Amino acid sequence: MLSNLKRTEMCKCCLSGDERIQLEHSKRIDRELNEFKRRFLATQKIVLLGAGESGKSTFLKQMQIIHGTGFNEQEIIEYRTQIYENILKGMVYLINGKTHLGLPWGDHTTIRMKQVVSEYRVIFKSLIDDRESDAKRLGEKIPIFPEQFLANNLVNLVHELWSEESIRQAFERRREFPKYFVENVPYYIENLDRIARKVRNF
Repeated sequence: MLSNLKRTEMCKCCLSGDERIQLEHSKRIDRELNEFKRRFLATQKIVLLGAGESGKSTFLKQMQIIHGTGFNEQEIIEYRTQIYENILKGMVYLINGKTHLGLPWGDHTTIRMKQVVSEYRVIFKSLIDDRESDAKRLGEKIPIFPEQFLANNLVNLVHELWSEESIRQAFERRREFPKYFVENVPYYIENLDRIARKVRNF
């Protein structure tokens, strides 16, 4: 019956009820195909290639900020948690890397830095280890909230650790770590005050 559509276009008054339905259905499909083709041709596609941590995801996020609608509340929570995780895990990697490389604390800071590391590991266990364990048990993501990140003097502890020469030496020798290191951690740490201010004002 569809083979008769050209004929029926010329003489719609001669169409039966079924033929009219088929004709309208065919027109609707044609319109949808034309709209799909228009959108497809208007879509610009790019392929981002690069090694891990080379900035592919960051580039896409920047494009979304500049040309898109920005981020919704859930995306903001997820990205903020990622920043917190990078800071927390990055510093632990540096502490462990310092130990792995056998780098000593400064002559006048040994007792104090051991105390700082002890306090930091307690916070790390709560915000990373325990949280990830709970998330795995519950089968859902658990974010880190600003008030958690700002609690227990965490920002000052990170600053104090980053100011220690042996921690910076560990960063310079990060290629020797047995575990992969996130390269953007120093940027986050050096901008920690600004990040903390934005958290407080969020």
